[in-house]
Amino acid sequence: MKWLILVLVLLFLLFIIICISKLTIYIIINNQKEHDYIKIKLSMWSGLIRYNVKLPNLQFDEESNQVVVKEERQAKAGEESTSASSKESETKISKEDAKKSIFNVKEIMQHVVHLQKIVRKFLKRIEITKLIWHSDIGVGDAASTGKMIGLGWSLKGFLVGLLSQFLSLKTDPDLLITPHFQSKTLQLRLECMLRFRIGYALLMGVRVLKYWKGGRPKLFGRPFRMFKKQDVNETA
Repeated sequence: MKWLILVLVLLFLLFIIICISKLTIYIIINNQKEHDYIKIKLSMWSGLIRYNVKLPNLQFDEESNQVVVKEERQAKAGEESTSASSKESETKISKEDAKKSIFNVKEIMQHVVHLQKIVRKFLKRIEITKLIWHSDIGVGDAASTGKMIGLGWSLKGFLVGLLSQFLSLKTDPDLLITPHFQSKTLQLRLECMLRFRIGYALLMGVRVLKYWKGGRPKLFGRPFRMFKKQDVNETA
């Protein structure tokens, strides 16, 4: 009996530790000539637990009318590299997949009362601790490039203002637009670091279940697994 109580206490303490722990999400979007990729890094407990996803490039398959996404994933537990596992996969996304995904989201929204309010409360708990957005813009002549620069600054200001309304902005954004008056170019590098306590995400899940109505939604395919992945290489 004592052992059972001890185990329950330890599990409760572990649950509390997980709830108050912060999950860090580091997003990098890079579109600069040959360096074209999207990186998403998730980490907990000062990097003790890490999970990385890299999308090197996007390709359009004209034969199948599908977008082909190559994905590289890596998970690590601890500081030792021997504990890391990596996996490469290829995802094909068609128009039908996109339509099914949109339909599923709408279907779920219809089954949760006050879903927007629940999501907004959670988003306000997300802290933006780093935001870098650098762009290179050029359209071939000085006059048109100047207009595009002005449009670019307006767009960045609008989007940053929108972010600050829904999320908690804890840093001054590093925004930069470099004009190229004599060449045509459009490049960007975006870095964004997000942090939130896992407990807030669990609380949002509890609220979704609490305000769920109407039984099970009619989803196309398996929820959140509509894309067919073809593993091309896996190492552990």
